[in-house]
Amino acid sequence: MKITILGLVVFCLFGSTLMAQNIGLIKNVWKGTYLNMETGTLQSTAIKEGWLSAQWELIKVQEGQFKIKNVWKGTFLNIETGTLQCTAVQESWLSARWAIKKIAGSNSIRIYNIWKPTLAINIETGSPTCNVIEDSWLSARWNWEVANPISNSKPVNVPANNIQSNNSLNIQEVLAAHNTLRNEVGVPPLSWSADLAKKAQAWANNLAKKNMGDNWVLEHSGSGENLAGGFSNGDSPAKRILSGWGGEKVNFNRNTRKCFPGKTCGHYTQVVWRNTTQVGCAIATNPNGKYILVCNYNPPGNYVDQPAY
Repeated sequence: MKITILGLVVFCLFGSTLMAQNIGLIKNVWKGTYLNMETGTLQSTAIKEGWLSAQWELIKVQEGQFKIKNVWKGTFLNIETGTLQCTAVQESWLSARWAIKKIAGSNSIRIYNIWKPTLAINIETGSPTCNVIEDSWLSARWNWEVANPISNSKPVNVPANNIQSNNSLNIQEVLAAHNTLRNEVGVPPLSWSADLAKKAQAWANNLAKKNMGDNWVLEHSGSGENLAGGFSNGDSPAKRILSGWGGEKVNFNRNTRKCFPGKTCGHYTQVVWRNTTQVGCAIATNPNGKYILVCNYNPPGNYVDQPAY
């Protein structure tokens, strides 16, 4: 009985530690490789520093049960089809819930499925799978490594106007905000594009120079682009996406998949446009406390006479 209680205490302490550091990398003890979605499918390979595709968020569902969400794709590890995959899931799926168990005498963990509790994630065959394991398998042992904080890049000063690029933009939060709205209507999650973010940064810097005064000047550089203006002491960019662009949902007619006549919902429809697969965003902040948020999308949405999804 003492051993059982001690094991429970260790698991609870380990679970508490994970939740305090809930964005991390999942490294295999046997191969030294990391679970990631860089190719669009689940794999365990060497990675490069900063890959969002190799970062995972632990979301506590209830005591001892977690969902494991890919930061880049916004999708979840599950075995709903009988094989290990990383896809959109339904809230009720036990196949997408996991028990994370500390291995006694080490810092490693095993990851067991709640739906089929005898199955654990491993790479015994070389690729990530979920099946019955043996205690000796190093292929089923994983280390949790806390991810470094992510931003597009370090702030860059533009001396002529004292504009800061990428000031306080959190890619994880911005991508999650988009995918939260898309998940609500059942369309696939977006992935992050560094090229689109670079394009967005250039235009954000340009707009920031036009917003040094009291009036807002928001001009588009082309199609497939959302813009927003905010104050650095106010809503974060992610909140602007959820409450600002997402707030246009009330102007969206779900029967026609278009805006109600005379209403504005173009920001929202671009976010949830089914055929869009990538997004890249950036902000630029002025000394007057204003920031400009620019998001670019590929393929672009909002085509005339076409429904959003």
